[in-house]
This record gives sequence, C-alpha cells and structure tokens, in this order.
Amino acid sequence: MRALIVYSTHEGQTERIAEHIAQRFRDRAIAIDTYNVSELPEDEIAVETYDAVMVGSSLHFGQHDPHAFAFVNQNLPR
Repeated sequence: MRALIVYSTHEGQTERIAEHIAQRFRDRAIAIDTYNVSELPEDEIAVETYDAVMVGSSLHFGQHDPHAFAFVNQNLPR
C-alpha cells in the first residue's frame, strides 16, 4: 500500500496532525508521502499512483484553506 497526505497549515497544527498520522502509517510499514499543499513539487503529484489520499486543511472563519480546496478540485476524478 502507498498513501499520500496533502495538508495546508497556517499555524502548524495541521502539519503536526499530518505528521502524526504519517508516523502511524510508517509504524505499520506503509509507504506514505506528506506534502504541504503550498510547497507541492513543480510537476505536481500523480494522485492516481496512490492507494489512499488524505487531505487536511486548516479552517479559518469556517472556510478551508483555498490551496487545499484547489488541490481537491484539481484532483477529483472526472
């Protein structure tokens, strides 16, 4: 199994949660990649190569981070 966590964070809490979840996967010998959505590689990420994809986002005034929202919209199955 191969998993991906993409997150956005403003104050670091979402990043800490993403890393905590990623470590639980690693403890079970599951390959996992984590990316801050604002620091994605230039060539983007081939989400179709992962068995599981998780997206975490900070929430401000009831709104998800626009970068995380855009990542989800760009990677929804068509």
